[in-house]
Order: sequence, then C-alpha cells, then structure tokens
Amino acid sequence: MTILTPVISVLTILVYFVLSVCMPIFGYLVPSYKIKKVNIFGNRYRLLINIAVALILYILNVKILFVYLVYPFLTEFLFYVTQRYFKIKTYDRIVIMSLISTIAIFFLVYSNRIYLQKTIEEAILLSSKNFNLDIQDIYNSFVYLKENMISSIFSYLFMGNIFLFLALAPNTYEQWKISCYWLLPFITIIIVNRLIGISFNLYLEDNIIMITRYIYTWYGIKALYQLCGKIGVKFNVLKHSISIAMGIFYPLPVFIIGALASFDIVEVENIKI
Repeated sequence: MTILTPVISVLTILVYFVLSVCMPIFGYLVPSYKIKKVNIFGNRYRLLINIAVALILYILNVKILFVYLVYPFLTEFLFYVTQRYFKIKTYDRIVIMSLISTIAIFFLVYSNRIYLQKTIEEAILLSSKNFNLDIQDIYNSFVYLKENMISSIFSYLFMGNIFLFLALAPNTYEQWKISCYWLLPFITIIIVNRLIGISFNLYLEDNIIMITRYIYTWYGIKALYQLCGKIGVKFNVLKHSISIAMGIFYPLPVFIIGALASFDIVEVENIKI
C-alpha cells in the first residue's frame, strides 16, 4: 500500500457512487469494490475510507450523504450481516438484502415526496417544451412509475445484488438456491384478491405480485442457465445470453420454471460468499 492508495480508494468509491445514482443497476460497484479492494487492508483502513467518503459527501450535500448511506453502504452492511448471522441460501440473501434496501429507499423517497413532486412536474414541462413530446404520454409514464414505485425500486436493487454476488463469486452461480416460501404472499393475494374478490390494499398487492414474479423469473433464468450447461452449451457468456433472452421474451413460462425449481427437496450446503 502506497500513500496514494487511500486517495485512489476514495475517488474510486465516489465515481462508482455517481454511476450508481445515474444508473441504479450499477449500485453493486461500490460494495463490490470495497469488499474486494478496501477491506483487504484491515478494519482501520476501511474505517478511514468510510469516514473520508462520508465527509466529502456531507460537505457537498447532506442529502447526497443520506442517499449513499441508504443505497451502496446499506448493501455492503447487509451483505456482511446475512453472511455472518444467517445460514440461508444465496438467493434468499439477495431477496432479503433487496427488500430491506427497498424499504429504506421508499421511506427516503416518501420523506422527500413534495420536493420530488415539484421536480417531476418541472421535468415534464421541460421535456414537453424542449423535445416536443406529448405531455400526456410523459405524465402517464410518471403515473405508472408512481403506482409501481416499490416494485421498480426492488427490481433495480435485486438485479444489482445479483451482479454483486456474481462479481464476488461467479463460479458459485449454479449452486445458488432460493426458498419456495417467498411464493406464499403471491399465492395468498391471487386466492384472496383475484379468486374471492377481497382486496385490502390494491397498491401494495400489485407491487408484491410484481416483486414475486421478478424474483422467480430471475431464478428461472438461473435454472435455464443450468439447463444450457446440461445440454452441452459450454461458454458462460452464451449460457447467460440464452437464459436472459428467454426471461425477457417469455417471462411467464420462465417465472413458472423458477417457481417450480424453488421446490427443491435436496438439502443444499451454505455457500460462503
């Protein structure tokens, strides 16, 4: 370690953080970098880097610091907590981490809802004037995002956490397992709401359904990845491409595959990631 190492670490984390804010799918970059490149120098070095990053963000804007704490920092914290204190399947860790982060981000957004509402309205007017876009189409897009905000936040976090685990231990991907119990809320809502006709909170129910479908569609993609290997596809890039393409073009069948694959009667050993 040289004298420039802490400076490089801080600058790298800040750049990755900006990328994760601009494109949430890159939210895994900060925790991945810190786990692989920062923590190897020990707890004191990690503490120094965390304090330096926090101070810089605080000087820039305290709200930016809150965003950092709620998204990439919380992801790293949950990674270690689920690793140390919970002996659970890898996909269950990803689901739990994503759910907790989703709740945290939702409350952050809700606490700033008035400011965000004004910003969105200004963005709609600006887009309609400068880009000659239909204001009604833009408004409908924001309404859809608002109605599906919880599931939208979860989808980005979940995908980012998948990339995080792939970045840390790509060779364990085929061994990742998930519990079938995440299907219980989905099944309950389908029976009570769709079949019986009783609804308690349509907004929450729709988001739970979308989250569940997202979880098991990705697990179905993993199952198809394994199937590609069994039928003779040798290149990982090709297996990923085929399985993800199937998930994009045929989401419902892939969701069903993922849901059925979760009913695994074989005991799976805990994978250390």
